[in-house]
Amino acid sequence: MKKAITYIVALGILATMVGCGSAKETGGTSGTTAPSSTTAPSSTSAPSSESSSDAFSDKDISIVSTKDKELKVSYGDSRADVEKKLGTGTEGRFSLVDYESGASIWYRDDKVVGFMLDDESDFTTPNGVEVGMKKSKVEKLYGKQFLQTESDRSLDYVYDKSKSEWVTDPSEVKKAEMDNYLHINVSFDEDQVNRILLGDERVASLGN
Repeated sequence: MKKAITYIVALGILATMVGCGSAKETGGTSGTTAPSSTTAPSSTSAPSSESSSDAFSDKDISIVSTKDKELKVSYGDSRADVEKKLGTGTEGRFSLVDYESGASIWYRDDKVVGFMLDDESDFTTPNGVEVGMKKSKVEKLYGKQFLQTESDRSLDYVYDKSKSEWVTDPSEVKKAEMDNYLHINVSFDEDQVNRILLGDERVASLGN
């Protein structure tokens, strides 16, 4: 019941924020750059703990085990490959597949298209954002320059793969081309991360 309520709340938040985000902040440079806790470089780059110059791609929509840093699941991985690593999942609501490790994954045509992490998860994002982390720490890791929407309860980043650039205006997201966008959503409760959603825009908006 807890998981079901979590999914309903999470999808409701995303549907609202994708359509009419409460606020946005854009960077002060005209070049395409990644969210960064420091001055952003002039090239397109991803929020990353390894290198601020890494180009953002599908593989940055991934989760890494807190118990084994070599255990990673990424956008586009086949369900068969995922379940070799995580074991057999259980079909949940809203097309999610739940695993004992606490990871919940969306598949489309047996390929990973999204993740949900909550307080039962043993995974983080590639740059170390995890449930329980303070909002200020998340902002330091992801930055604020290319936020699409921000509120006390969430941060959203959207990346357009077709243009290789961050989308700071929700109205620029083309609903007919949702598979072209990658979405990072971090939700907060009392200034701490309580849910992380990673996936393409179709997952973020529709949950499938």
